[in-house]
Amino acid sequence: MTVFISASKGCEAAAEKYIRALEAMGHRAAGGSAKDLLASDGLFVLLADGDDSDVKADLNLALDRGLPVAFAEESGAVKGSGLELQLGLAKRIDPASPQEGFGEWLEAVKKAPKKKQGGAGKIIAAVLAVAVIAGAAIGIGSAKNKAPEVAPPEPQPTAEELYFGGQAAEELVTLDLSGRDLTDISFLSEAVNLEELDLSGNLIEDISPVAGLSKLRRLDISYNKISDINPLLAVKSLEELDISGNDIEDLTALDFMEGVTVINEKTGE
Repeated sequence: MTVFISASKGCEAAAEKYIRALEAMGHRAAGGSAKDLLASDGLFVLLADGDDSDVKADLNLALDRGLPVAFAEESGAVKGSGLELQLGLAKRIDPASPQEGFGEWLEAVKKAPKKKQGGAGKIIAAVLAVAVIAGAAIGIGSAKNKAPEVAPPEPQPTAEELYFGGQAAEELVTLDLSGRDLTDISFLSEAVNLEELDLSGNLIEDISPVAGLSKLRRLDISYNKISDINPLLAVKSLEELDISGNDIEDLTALDFMEGVTVINEKTGE
């Protein structure tokens, strides 16, 4: 297996003993670019008193891609590194016996699922299980990190699906939408072949969309919140109309609806 070595500046010489321990076990130590890191099976971090900005970048990228992580520290470096949360559950390699620590960690790496590209995937076995969350908590801002993918919004159901039983609007001849708590009926403008329409028991205030239904013969708009029925003057085909239970301010329009049977609880037919 290939293990990428990332060390704080100034401790390159100290890293040699860990490299030798890995090579003694038949594994390869690597270093260099982010591409080399992503091609490796795991990341080993060596912290010392020197600048560890490169180490942080490598660690953030490894955790983002779900790579297994192990670390060792020199001179109590972790306390001042700002990496306590990321390293809190990673495999700690004892400087006194690095080969023993590597042996245990590499066995876990060998059994781990392959790393996933993009998003922080599972951090398994000896890996920091909550690394991505922890990284966000301390404000990891590395440009190498990818923002979480946002699922596309669910497609909104069409009027045909919601109100027309899956039929195309122009195929409808009768339609019962009573008791649906409707407030907007603009979707009815495409149901141009409707002959019978029940809109009773809703919360409708504006009935102007009905004005374009030129074949409508029976209309029930009882028990809504309608105050103006003038748009119905445009429906010349109307034969029966129920307006009961509405607070209609002006009923003058009824005088011009010749041949229409009007039902109104307040005034009777």
